Amino acid sequence: MAVTKSDLKNYRKMLLELDQYDVLIEEAHNTYKSPALTSNGSGSRRPSDPTTRALRRIEKLEAQRDALLRKTEEIEDFANSIDDVFERLICRYRYIQGYTWDATVYQLRKHHSISVVFDYDANWWKKREEEATDQ
Repeated sequence: MAVTKSDLKNYRKMLLELDQYDVLIEEAHNTYKSPALTSNGSGSRRPSDPTTRALRRIEKLEAQRDALLRKTEEIEDFANSIDDVFERLICRYRYIQGYTWDATVYQLRKHHSISVVFDYDANWWKKREEEATDQ
């Protein structure tokens, strides 16, 4: 799966979502461990029993979290593999580390104009998309 600029823009949100999955999984585990869920502590395995539902929910949440984690790792690998050094730095500062455009420009130090960096980024992505459609 190819990484898009939209994926990069959403990277920081994905990290927050991963944290939320951790909370939901922990809550589901706490529910699963609750003695109130089992009838007299016997732990019935009927499909409608709360313990079985909690286990299914945990499995589903873990699968969703794993898929999201794979996507974030793919985005990180993509950003680190960009051949153009200037664009790689832009991606790291702006999208991976979540810097503002002003902070990104400050970190790059060679360009004092935000418009220069912003245009460079936009043109790099446009060129990449054109190359992808040519193939």
